[in-house]
Amino acid sequence: MKIGMIGRSIPPFDRGGIQTHIAELSRALAQKGVETHVFIVGQGSKKPGKYIKKKNLYVHPIPCIPLPRLTLGEYLSFSLNVGRKIKTYDLDLIHGHSMYSFGYALVKKLPYVLTMHGTQLNEFRGSLHYGAHPNHVITDFSSMLMERYSGRKADKIIVVSNENRNDVIAQYGVPRDKIATIPNGVDVTRFSSSNCKSKTLIFVGRLHERKGIDKLLESFSKVIKEEKNAFLNIVGSGEDEIRLKDMAKKLGLRKKNLEFHGFVTEEELTKIYEGSSIFVLPSYYEGFGIVLIEAMSAGLPLVSVRTGGATEVIEEGKNGYLVDHDNMHEALLKLLGDEKLRVRMGRASRKMVEKEYAWDKIAGDVIKVYDEVL
Repeated sequence: MKIGMIGRSIPPFDRGGIQTHIAELSRALAQKGVETHVFIVGQGSKKPGKYIKKKNLYVHPIPCIPLPRLTLGEYLSFSLNVGRKIKTYDLDLIHGHSMYSFGYALVKKLPYVLTMHGTQLNEFRGSLHYGAHPNHVITDFSSMLMERYSGRKADKIIVVSNENRNDVIAQYGVPRDKIATIPNGVDVTRFSSSNCKSKTLIFVGRLHERKGIDKLLESFSKVIKEEKNAFLNIVGSGEDEIRLKDMAKKLGLRKKNLEFHGFVTEEELTKIYEGSSIFVLPSYYEGFGIVLIEAMSAGLPLVSVRTGGATEVIEEGKNGYLVDHDNMHEALLKLLGDEKLRVRMGRASRKMVEKEYAWDKIAGDVIKVYDEVL
């Protein structure tokens, strides 16, 4: 079987959840004997590191016209160019992600599977709610139209959570029997379990209004009034970084309690996970945050708002807590004050991820979808 995988980027160029998903799924498919061709935005002289020159795995950078002030320009240019270019390859099936395969959907010739990592309509609604920059509002609205069209042209849609599935049905009018739910995966060999002895929290993700990091900072400012030795690692970069750092200062959060790490390497991220004891996800909206199962793989208990995959990976009181922004600090204080509870929940997280979310299993489920549409 020969498949074309369409996504905007993969590590080491970018390490968001979708990018990691595409890279790891492609590698797992290749290891199962599926000849996998990954099409990404052209990256100049850089090379996609470990994801290139592997048996059955090929990465093809596609030129696009970047418009620095309008993200949509890159998305649309890449999408149209890859739709034209991919026709020259000898492939059996195309697997697109989100709106990036819109250009292929316009000229569809082969069986076509689309993974929706959340919906762009939710992204657009979020942009309006947070008062985002016009660039994001325009990009999210247009991306929603691209994604909706792509979903209608797809032979099968994969969603990453049941909440994601319900949104796709309600928002895009997709029949339920056209949708398969397959969650994100994680490389379970990458992490050693934390001992959960420190009073250290960790957030990983893009610094964007949608991620709710402002609510996390507010909660943490309440936490350190009772747990003065608590520490928060914020890992990631993004357009909201300056505002969040200013907010942290106004809340009285100093270096002894908080560090903004920015973008870090995969190896550095693994060490930060393993040195932490509680993972926090305060996002207003997620499809299925891959960081949740990374944290589980590192043996951490989870505290998350009720969004996306969090409601499916967190068993209340067993490996974490589902919270609202207003009571997030209460769950954090409960875990910070009980080392035995942290250790027990962390072990439960690790056992669950080994059983349900290894990439080998996820790739096998995706292959079943390919077989269905071929």
